[in-house]
Amino acid sequence: MEVTPAPNGGFGWIVVFAAFMQHVLSLGVAYTLGIYYKPFLEVFPVLPSTAAWVAALHLGILFGIGPVAGWLMGKIGTSGVSFAGSLIAGLGCIGAAFATSIYVVIVCLGLISGIGTGFMFISSVTAVSRWFDTRRALATGLAVSGAGFGIFLFAPLVRLMLSHYGREGALLIGSFTHLWRTFYHHFIHLCLCLCLSMPVFVFVSVFVMCLCL
Repeated sequence: MEVTPAPNGGFGWIVVFAAFMQHVLSLGVAYTLGIYYKPFLEVFPVLPSTAAWVAALHLGILFGIGPVAGWLMGKIGTSGVSFAGSLIAGLGCIGAAFATSIYVVIVCLGLISGIGTGFMFISSVTAVSRWFDTRRALATGLAVSGAGFGIFLFAPLVRLMLSHYGREGALLIGSFTHLWRTFYHHFIHLCLCLCLSMPVFVFVSVFVMCLCL
């Protein structure tokens, strides 16, 4: 069987940038869940070890969901798994925002959002590897470095959101960072279709108008 070589560049760098931004948003939120530890203890009368289950379960599922995500990518593709992950993670955050029990938070933010974040993480890494052969290490490293930028960005942002909007508001804003990817998932596909079906100057004009809206 003849194996088609990877492009090792070109549109692959767009995929790297998209994966970088996905790591910024998804892992940036995931690795700053510990900041919610104190607010959870203030709201819910539980032991510290119980509140710690939220971040622990989320991160454990994030990396442990790999086999399931890989199987699903074989069925619906990387973009489908990424889309589903962003939707699942966002809905989990919304559920945690309105939770009245720490156990509901553990299920919503720890279990459900953990599954969604894991789907996004695994699909983004896999998407990059499919576009590169000789430069795969560089491309993957650039994409995964988004996690560091996300932690650096979201650590002060989450504290700021907690001080201004409280636990519920901060979690709702966090859900938006997941759910807005369900919008740009379709927006990017629309831009690609427009780019392939109309002159470049028309496409650029439409893109600039969308940015100005």
